Amino acid sequence: MERCPHGGQRRRVAIPGPGGYTDLLPAAAAQGGHLATLRWIHARNPVSTFMCGGVAAAIAGPNAALFWAGVERLKRDLGISGKDLVTFMGNGVAAAIAGPNAALFWAGLSRLNDKLISSGVVRIMCNGVASRTSSPERVDAVLGVLHLTSAGCVCALVHKSPTVSFAEAVHARLQILAPSEHKRFERVVCMGRFQCKRERVRKWLSDE
Repeated sequence: MERCPHGGQRRRVAIPGPGGYTDLLPAAAAQGGHLATLRWIHARNPVSTFMCGGVAAAIAGPNAALFWAGVERLKRDLGISGKDLVTFMGNGVAAAIAGPNAALFWAGLSRLNDKLISSGVVRIMCNGVASRTSSPERVDAVLGVLHLTSAGCVCALVHKSPTVSFAEAVHARLQILAPSEHKRFERVVCMGRFQCKRERVRKWLSDE
């Protein structure tokens, strides 16, 4: 069992075949010379920091060309490559860039990148954010929280966080509150024990 660093849950890494990583090399080489990218990652990072079930399935699956095109697009359009790519990639991102809603994901990612720049997008990305990036309404909520608070607050709210599902409700409430309450929310979400964050945010949402 390996921990995928982008999802926060332990899951078995689905690397095909008894050779694990090495079994992916011929497939990568056949898919347009992407062998060099995979070797670069393997040489500089433990492969488990990049490889998780979604990535392995994408590389070895029928939509492998879409996955590799997505990796190239991340580098070309957003400047995400190397170590940033290892940090950014996860089950949710792999599924999004190789999935049927890829166009919506790219549109949402572009909007996030416009406000956060690529380093900020890398910082907040996780499975919960990736699955919401294909929804314009959910991207609106994240950007709305950013506009009313700060990048650090957004990261604390959504990145590998049990409160990512509260983004829409948080944005709606922030819109009707005074700026002093915006600062109080930042303290609520950024301070205190991580394990208690959900209850702190839930209480803030229910306060009169």
